[in-house]
Amino acid sequence: RIFDTHTGAVAMEGPGHQNMKVSRLKMLKNGKIFTAGFSSMSSRCVRLYDPRNLGSLLTEEAVDNATGSLFPYYDPDLNLIFLAGKGDSTIKFFEVEGDGVHYLNQYMSGEAQRGLGMMPKRGLDSNINEIARAYKLNVAKKLVNVIP
Repeated sequence: RIFDTHTGAVAMEGPGHQNMKVSRLKMLKNGKIFTAGFSSMSSRCVRLYDPRNLGSLLTEEAVDNATGSLFPYYDPDLNLIFLAGKGDSTIKFFEVEGDGVHYLNQYMSGEAQRGLGMMPKRGLDSNINEIARAYKLNVAKKLVNVIP
């Protein structure tokens, strides 16, 4: 559902992920809606919707079969989505272009993450061409790791 923030009324409504597990969405700068959730077969997937027609799906891409919920982080300057899963040791990178979502690469570590935080752009080091910096919450060691 999309709500009108001024009145609180439902502005648009459409189907979401077919699973009862949690799903999250990000509004993209081109007006599209990116969602991360679970398919009917309980595999994790990402979807792209056009808000003018929520009934039809633009694209859907399977991510993996893990059970942790997905946390999308959006960089509007580069049209990149950083997708971190709770309990995962990987962070996947996707590019949103037109009506498609394209897998780029992933960061892998040996320790599972509980959560992730992104450094604001003004804190990045442009001298070393840094485009993003993430802080990964490591529960086992009770500390926050900086992801290079």
